[in-house]
Amino acid sequence: MFKFKDKPLIKVITGIWRCGKFTLLSLFENYLINDGIKEDQIIRMNFESFEFDDLSKDKAMHGYIKERIMFSVGYTLKSISIFLL
Repeated sequence: MFKFKDKPLIKVITGIWRCGKFTLLSLFENYLINDGIKEDQIIRMNFESFEFDDLSKDKAMHGYIKERIMFSVGYTLKSISIFLL
C-alpha cells in the first residue's frame, strides 16, 4: 500500500471482521501525515459510525467528499470498513 501511495490506483483493503483493516489504515494515515500530508487533506470515513448512515448512496457520499475537498492537490480518501448490503 505504501509503495502505491502516489499512483492513480484505488486501494482496496478487504478482510474478515476485526482482522486489522482499521489498524492498517490508521498506520497509513500516520505515514501520510509524517510524509507531509496535512490532516485536513485526509477525509476519514468510518461507515460503522452512525455519523455516516446517510452516505450509503453514491450521490450522498460524493456530495460529502466534494464539500470537504478544497481546491488543492493531494487529497486522500481514507475509507474504513465500507459495508454495502
